Order: sequence, then structure tokens, then C-alpha cells
Amino acid sequence: MTAQQLFNKMGNHLLTQGRKSMGPSGYCAYRGQGNTCCAVDILITDEEYTDEFEQKSSDAVIGYPDAEHLKGLSITRLLPFRELLRDMQRAHDDIQNDTYFHEDISRAMQYVAKDHKLSLRWVKNHKE
Repeated sequence: MTAQQLFNKMGNHLLTQGRKSMGPSGYCAYRGQGNTCCAVDILITDEEYTDEFEQKSSDAVIGYPDAEHLKGLSITRLLPFRELLRDMQRAHDDIQNDTYFHEDISRAMQYVAKDHKLSLRWVKNHKE
């Protein structure tokens, strides 16, 4: 997949979900309550996922060398997209509440798209 394809998949997921993925203790979660998932988790298969990912950075999950290691559980296929994943994780995690989630995540994705030279044209075709 290309960076654009990953961005489209993550963004479409967040806009469709319409809220943050939160764990039972109130922290952002890769796989949260109510069958929610964060931007990065939408790229992780059930076979790849482990509870050990929770409360870890996307750098740790994809196996970036300077990040906390997860003992062979890392998803290195996503390593080429490290900065994009980190920025989308931050966009998700920085949303303060779900009341304005759609507007807030759309705004955050504009910054991510600009920073990574990606298109947002697909957003106008998105159905809430």
C-alpha cells in the first residue's frame, strides 16, 4: 500500500467511527470499548494484534529501532510509514471529546495531509 492509501483507510475509518477509541480506564486504545479502534489499529490484522500494544506508541508497535521493543511482536511491514502512523495516532489521541470529533479529526487530518503531501479529495465524498 502507498502512504495515500493508508491515509485514506485511516481517515475514512475515523470519520465513519465518529469517536475516539477508548479503553476501560479512559485511555486511548488500539482496540477500545464498543468495538472501536484507533487510526493505526485499522491497519493491524487480528492475527497481528496483541494486548501488549495497548498504551504503547505506534513506533513501538511497528518496531522502530529507538522505540520500546515488544519482543518480536512488532508489525514491521508498516515501518516505512512510521511518521504518517505517528501523526495519525496523535490526531486521534489529541481529540478532547467526541462532541466535535468529526470536525476536530477533519482539521487534524488537514495538517497531516499537508505535512505528508497527501490528498484530502476523498473526504468530500465521505458519508457520515
